[in-house]
Amino acid sequence: DDAVHVKWYTLDRDLKLYASHDAILRDVARAHGAYEYWSK
Repeated sequence: DDAVHVKWYTLDRDLKLYASHDAILRDVARAHGAYEYWSK
C-alpha cells in the first residue's frame, strides 16, 4: 500500500506551511466550505 506512511494533520492557523501549500489548502477549503474561520 503506497499510503502506509501518510500523516494526517488538523488544519489550523498555527500549522506552518510553505506559502504555495498554504494557498492551495485555502483554495480547497474555500471550494468545500470548510474551515470558514481560516479564510478570515
